[in-house]
Amino acid sequence: MKPTEINKNNKTDLIVSTIKSIVGIAPLIGPALQETFDTIIPNQRLDRIAKFAIELDDKLNNITKEQINIKMQQETFIDLLEEAAFQSTHALSNDRISYIASIVDKALTEKEITDIENKHLLNLLKELNDIEIIWLRFYLVPTIGGDEEFRNKHADILELIHPTLGSDQKELDKAAIQNSYKEHLSNLGLLEKEVNIKVGGNTNPIETKGYKITSLGKLLLRQIGFKDDKWLR
Repeated sequence: MKPTEINKNNKTDLIVSTIKSIVGIAPLIGPALQETFDTIIPNQRLDRIAKFAIELDDKLNNITKEQINIKMQQETFIDLLEEAAFQSTHALSNDRISYIASIVDKALTEKEITDIENKHLLNLLKELNDIEIIWLRFYLVPTIGGDEEFRNKHADILELIHPTLGSDQKELDKAAIQNSYKEHLSNLGLLEKEVNIKVGGNTNPIETKGYKITSLGKLLLRQIGFKDDKWLR
């Protein structure tokens, strides 16, 4: 047997071993996830899949294996689960894995939002980085003095940057990136601009006051795990 064939066989054995271990450590959702692995998961990403399986299994407190098996007969749910598994392989933080698992959990345990709608939300999540999610959550309570606990926890991200004529390039760059986060959230329909229309003269110039979170933005936060947040009640 050639060395390359030996390496390939060893890699295959490792994958099989890892998949079996996931089923063992996440007995509720593991068997369902196992069905998605062979075709969509790159070998080197299986450790993140394991974290995703454990996170999801921990969330499923009020569902039985029989209920999961029923959902696994639905193509729309399988499509959602495959997308979630794929996204988890690219997750760069435990928070991200938790967000993804939360959407699948909601698809399994709640009926208000359909699998297709949850996949849409999952794809919106895919468009956001972790910093943008923090900014989205910030706009639940954007008023001065609001939710100090959250602001203090993420002070390094949420400190507003207001460049002046004397600002150096570093500060200008940081302000540009910070503004781009909000613009991106707005373009996705998760935030909307609050505007004033100045009446006078031959034109009606529009002045942007800031942003506020949309219903879609609140829905995304609920589905990714902020449902118990007191500001969403």
